Amino acid sequence: MVRGDPVIVQAALQGSNWSGRADVLLRVERPSNLGPWSYEVTDTKLARETKGNTVLQISLYSDLLGKMQGLAPEAAFVVTPGTDYAPERYRISDYGAYT
Repeated sequence: MVRGDPVIVQAALQGSNWSGRADVLLRVERPSNLGPWSYEVTDTKLARETKGNTVLQISLYSDLLGKMQGLAPEAAFVVTPGTDYAPERYRISDYGAYT
């Protein structure tokens, strides 16, 4: 993340009590402790519809990521086959209270 790579695959995220591995982190041009960029989570699923546990998962990953980069991500994304692989956007502030 410190290098500012545009895409990070299988990103290890860690906090005091939780950890996880995000499928993809995508660089966004929003300043953070890393530099003039930060990252947002994208997760891929085989199910055609996004379920609540998936939104909880990307919320947790976004919380861990926010602590690591010193800036909470604005959104996280889920890619499913039912959407023709177009990312579904979830605003973290709508779901962050559940993490």
